[in-house]
Amino acid sequence: MEKERSGRSPRRTRFDKGHRQLIQRDIDVLRLIGEQYTYRFDQLQVVLARHPDSHTANPNLLSETRTRAAIEKWEQLGLAQSQKILHKDPAYVWLSRRGLHHAGLDVAYWEPEHGDLEHYAWINEARAGCEANFQRNNKYQEYAWESERLWRAKRERWLKEKKADNSVWIPHAYQGKHRPDGMVHYTWEDGQQYTIAIEVQISVKTAAFYEPVWDDLVRHFIATWYYVTPAVKPSLLKALEEWQHNENPGYLEAPHSLRNRIQVYDLKKHL
Repeated sequence: MEKERSGRSPRRTRFDKGHRQLIQRDIDVLRLIGEQYTYRFDQLQVVLARHPDSHTANPNLLSETRTRAAIEKWEQLGLAQSQKILHKDPAYVWLSRRGLHHAGLDVAYWEPEHGDLEHYAWINEARAGCEANFQRNNKYQEYAWESERLWRAKRERWLKEKKADNSVWIPHAYQGKHRPDGMVHYTWEDGQQYTIAIEVQISVKTAAFYEPVWDDLVRHFIATWYYVTPAVKPSLLKALEEWQHNENPGYLEAPHSLRNRIQVYDLKKHL
């Protein structure tokens, strides 16, 4: 009867009606979460708001309701998990095995441990700060951040290839034993390419802890940038000064000519 009255066939129901679908913002942010292991809810509010696909009154902070809706969609699609783990912090979000696959990340699955979460959150802040600094200076070109998670996976593949064929050369940035918290790749205005190691230190350590790490880093990176909290800075600077001015480095320790490759910066919130 309806077809006779209107002259048109009834509209068919879409086969995907009721199914949650990803937009480009979801794809980009899921990839970011997967690279960095995890993001805290309040950090995701900033990341989502700053994405070009977001249309929000506050370009620096997506509302809790819209952020929660995005996370719920990822969870319903089996791509992410979220949980409030630390009493003082909002929930943390990380990718499921399916989410890692959809994000194109060939890395091992990871579940958060409460002792690591604050460190990972501050690494996210350091990444955001580095990106902002590099974007402000047009002398830096082709900027790219590489997370510790991707560094580890890439290094394991390099080592596997070298084991099968000893003639394989592993790039310097992947030769060291110490895992940097991140790396920054960029091209300077003169066309020269550089890689810088990023370290985030939020707990006080002894000189005996730092020295083998520094020996490793300065041999494999042109520079290492340490981002530290106020509580850590005095003891780290003291240990660094003593290490740099050590008159008798051991045979296997870094020479004086490399020991100025470490710079220390204040860790600040950018998300």
